[in-house]
Amino acid sequence: MFWVGFLVYNFFIGDELSWMFWVIAAALTLVALISDVAANSYFVKKFGGSKRGEWAAIIGAIIGMFVYPPFGVLFVPFTSYSQSNLCR
Repeated sequence: MFWVGFLVYNFFIGDELSWMFWVIAAALTLVALISDVAANSYFVKKFGGSKRGEWAAIIGAIIGMFVYPPFGVLFVPFTSYSQSNLCR
């Protein structure tokens, strides 16, 4: 969602954003993505989830970023994890 705002501002509203801004924004996005994947993996393992459940939570977190942000990041991994456990 932030990236949409950045692009709209850069191309339609304001002045061009500097390359340093884009580098920092990309770095922060990667940090957020990696920490989300690591947290999902850790807590699925901690609460006895399977490898399949771990992958489902990771994929759910990535898909959740695009489905009704920011709530998708919170709800989609849990639903995909629970569905993967039902399919065992």
